[in-house]
Amino acid sequence: MKVTSSNISDIAYDEKSQTMSITFHDGAMYNYMSVPIGVYDRLLTSGSKGSYFSQYIKGRFASTKVA
Repeated sequence: MKVTSSNISDIAYDEKSQTMSITFHDGAMYNYMSVPIGVYDRLLTSGSKGSYFSQYIKGRFASTKVA
């Protein structure tokens, strides 16, 4: 899903695996594992997605960079 953010361009979520994929404006894409759907929902509705990401997601969930 395309989002309005200065850092993030796209966010996707797979409810079955609880994997959230985030694509940044620089083209980097990361998968974040074991993310509760509430965290995904709050990210989508956050007034500042970059701030929410930095405070509640980055470094808190295991992640892998997608090649």
